[in-house]
Amino acid sequence: MDRHKRKPLDPGVSEREADLCSSVLSLLLTSLQCLLFSICASVPFLPLQYVTFILQVNIILTVLTLLAFILPFYVFLHCRELAKQRENSQSILEDSIQETSMYS
Repeated sequence: MDRHKRKPLDPGVSEREADLCSSVLSLLLTSLQCLLFSICASVPFLPLQYVTFILQVNIILTVLTLLAFILPFYVFLHCRELAKQRENSQSILEDSIQETSMYS
């Protein structure tokens, strides 16, 4: 969350949106870590499988692994949707300003 603290926020972007967008990188790294865990678990090298077996907890790990892949994609889509909404609201505001200036 500290990636954007030193940078000024873009116009129309709230602090919450900036936090959400800056979390994409950490979520992506978590997904890659889960992928590496899965690869290590499937490699037919016994000492490596022992390590992954010790790290494996139960079915919750499988659910968390799936969530780790879904969540970054969802955050990316959500940030993109917020940006579109912001652009639409600005264009509507500009159109209404132009419309009112035509009648003045």
